[in-house]
Amino acid sequence: MKNTRCRPCGHHSKGTSGAPTSYGIQDADALFDALELKPGDHLADLGCGHGDYSLRAAQIIGPEGNVYAIDHWPGCAGALEERARKKGLTNIVCLTADIRKQIPIPDGSVSVCLLFTVLHAVGLGVLETQFGKELQRILGAKAKVAVLELKKEEQPFGPPLPRRLAPDQVETAFARQGFKFNSLMDLGFTYLMQLHS
Repeated sequence: MKNTRCRPCGHHSKGTSGAPTSYGIQDADALFDALELKPGDHLADLGCGHGDYSLRAAQIIGPEGNVYAIDHWPGCAGALEERARKKGLTNIVCLTADIRKQIPIPDGSVSVCLLFTVLHAVGLGVLETQFGKELQRILGAKAKVAVLELKKEEQPFGPPLPRRLAPDQVETAFARQGFKFNSLMDLGFTYLMQLHS
């Protein structure tokens, strides 16, 4: 029998399937209002995990757009495909890939890229590797990157303090790759930073 659960990393709360998710630790409505997604957007959720953000985005952008939901663990794609099917969503493309090496998305096809509670796990140095080149390659004109991370402060859950990333660290790392700062939003335990290429 195929395993349809993502490998838990222990950094977040667990969703209904038992897979790790950070979705419930902030006001999701405020988060998605800030993203200003539009019908027809083409979105990449890199390191999608449980897929809560992908599902919400797919509902907003509608059938004219699509969501590429990508995770390293094969069980994530299978579980997310099943959840999307139950919700009647046909605009989610679930893919299994190591985003540090290759992002299986066509050139210039993404208008919004989500990196939600991913960078603390792979480290900001990943932007200076093949991942950084791949990220630039998939982004279309006027595309934006949205980074969600837990604040760099002691909290009863999430990664240990040394692995957490402060907003200035994130902004500096992206600036080195030619990205420009758009906005920063406080979401309680987390923050949302948006940048553009």
